[in-house]
Formats: sequence, C-alpha cells, structure tokens
Amino acid sequence: MLLGIGVASGSDVAGWLLGLTLLALGLTLLWARRRLRQWRTQVQAAPASDELGQLRVLQAQARALPRPERTALLGALQATAQALQVTGGEGTLTRDAFDARQAAREDLPELLAAARTPVDGAVQAQLALIETRMTAIAERGRAAQLRSARARTAYLQDKYAAGEEGDPAPPRR
Repeated sequence: MLLGIGVASGSDVAGWLLGLTLLALGLTLLWARRRLRQWRTQVQAAPASDELGQLRVLQAQARALPRPERTALLGALQATAQALQVTGGEGTLTRDAFDARQAAREDLPELLAAARTPVDGAVQAQLALIETRMTAIAERGRAAQLRSARARTAYLQDKYAAGEEGDPAPPRR
C-alpha cells in the first residue's frame, strides 16, 4: 500500500519497487503452483513406488542369506514386484492390490528377519506361499490387461474399419 501511495504521489523509485515486488510475487506464485503439481503427482504415485523401493531394499539385504533362503526370497520378491506393477494402475484398492502391498510392506520384511535364523525350511515354505499368491495376482492382472486391450482393439476396428469399405459409417450415439 505504501508503494502504491508513493506511485500515486509521483515517486519513480516507488514505481520501480512496486513493479519488482509484483514481479517477485508472480514468480513466487508460479513456483508454488509448479511445486504443488509435482507434490500431487508424487502423492498419487507414492503407494506403488514406496513398495517397489521397499522390495529393492529387501533384495539388497537378501544377499547375506544362505543360498536356499536367498533363492526363495528373491523369487517371492520378483513375484511381488510383478503383482505390484500389475495392480498399480487400478483406481480402487482391490483384494489383490492390498495383498501385494501388504506382502511388500509387512510379510516379506518379517520373513527376511526370520530367514536369518532358519528353522527346518519353514521360512522357505512361507516364501513359496507368498510367491504362489503373487504369481497368481500377476497372471490375473496380465489377463485382465490383455482382455482390455483386445476389447479396445475390437472397438477401434468396429469404429474405424467400417469407413474403409466405401460406405460411411453411421454416427454412434
């Protein structure tokens, strides 16, 4: 307000300061808008990326395990990563997506800690159960994606291929 009064009274310095202040305000607002947009995309992508990051950490820690437990853990980690990737694009939290996230967040870290002191193959059996479930989730997800792609292809062929025969396709409503 003081700069506005100074400009109204004819001060050139107040005019320059008011212009610089408005420019700085505009740049700050643009910067804040961009940061907010980046933050929103990070929040939306966070669930899948957090679990995949957790799996990478577990994979690095698995190197210290004995060979049988390490092989079982790496198989479960790979199957879980595939299940997370397949279920990551879903808009809703399905049972499969929940199971994949819980395996990455809780079950596999607990089994990694238990694998350091193995007891008669119990950890390997538990890891095999997780791997089997995650493989089934990944296969179901890939099958659903394939069905969706085929349906989209059939729709586009029906929509655009009709015009190739010389007869214009009637508009759909």
